[in-house]
Amino acid sequence: MLVGEGSGEITRVLNVVSGGDRSAIPELAELIYGELRSLAGSYISREAPGHTL
Repeated sequence: MLVGEGSGEITRVLNVVSGGDRSAIPELAELIYGELRSLAGSYISREAPGHTL
């Protein structure tokens, strides 16, 4: 579920990579990492204090 502000940018970079531009892979990884980190923070904030992922 990549629904953050960056989801359109992720799609754009995915299309670039799919088109064969492997130099965009680091940018894609950075964008996906940011989205995943945000999701993890959201999930962990709903857990009991001291709980880890």
